[in-house]
Amino acid sequence: MARRIFSALLVALALLVWAPAHGVEAAEGVLVSAETPTLSAAQVDAILEQRGSPSAGLGAVFVEASAEYKINTAVVVAMCIKESNCGGTGASRRTHNVGNLVWTRNGANQFWDGTRSGRWRKYPNREMGIWDMTRLLREVYVNGGRDTVRKMAYKYAPPFENDTELYIRVVTSLVNKWTAGDIPAVSASETRVQTSASTEQWCRVYGWHKDYARSQWEQGWYYSRTRCD
Repeated sequence: MARRIFSALLVALALLVWAPAHGVEAAEGVLVSAETPTLSAAQVDAILEQRGSPSAGLGAVFVEASAEYKINTAVVVAMCIKESNCGGTGASRRTHNVGNLVWTRNGANQFWDGTRSGRWRKYPNREMGIWDMTRLLREVYVNGGRDTVRKMAYKYAPPFENDTELYIRVVTSLVNKWTAGDIPAVSASETRVQTSASTEQWCRVYGWHKDYARSQWEQGWYYSRTRCD
């Protein structure tokens, strides 16, 4: 009898130790990278539409950027929602900085020309903000060894200015929810189209980034990596 009680106690103790670790494992297991997009453009639009985000209609931009940089589409969208409802709250409404990326000296690239508003990077539109955020996740975080949501969050949303554990839980929860198929119904007739400039106008206005052109895709328009010249 004593042996059985002792064995039961050992099992209970093992479960207590395993459960928190398993929870951490689950969060660690959400990878920032992905070989192919994890959400379709229509699914991204449905998610953002439900949340009243001004980026609804830009689902194809999220998908194309994540495919280009091999980043988990669901992670980008979840982070974007957590940061600013993808351009719908705070400074992001005027900066188009959907990921709340901080301005850095000499950090200009093909998606960001170095403009800022206070401490934030400022973009000409949300499309550029989405591309730069996705690029950053690949070049700085994944390539730097921070390839899970947990590892990424402690640098992207550090404890000195964020509740990092809450950040991890929110992003992980959204990703797991969508991965499990819990996504708002997609209706092609409700697809919002935001882009209106012609290819020539796009290339002329944003000449510092010349490899974008407007192409037709299903029910709307998106920016594809077609050279302007």
